[in-house]
Amino acid sequence: MPSSKKATKNRAPLNLLMGAVGLLAVLLLLLNHLLPLPDAVRLVCGLALIVVIPTLWSTRKSDEYTLQLWTAGANAAFATCLFFFFFLALAQGTADAFPEWEANFIEFTDHAFDLTLLAFFLAFNIKRFTGAL
Repeated sequence: MPSSKKATKNRAPLNLLMGAVGLLAVLLLLLNHLLPLPDAVRLVCGLALIVVIPTLWSTRKSDEYTLQLWTAGANAAFATCLFFFFFLALAQGTADAFPEWEANFIEFTDHAFDLTLLAFFLAFNIKRFTGAL
């Protein structure tokens, strides 16, 4: 007699792989700001992130462990967003008082999204490799 339970696929390994791929893609994109990389590398990193982020989202509830990894990354990204939200408002007011700072300030604000993604993937992978520490 066939069983009525559906066979469920374990998607946790896919989630862990996407976390590592996402971290590598973000690090390469940030490295691009210091050392210009070929367009193909930037394209592959961007496409990887387009695949990684929805995959992480859809597999985040595979088990409790992957949900904890997602939560750690989301908390770090949220804290980074809050930091930029409050800090950039303060920095904008300060930069208005010192016109010579404006160029550096604009360059800094261009990296806010990159740093938020970096915070997510760093927290995700640090939690992954350190466990409950």
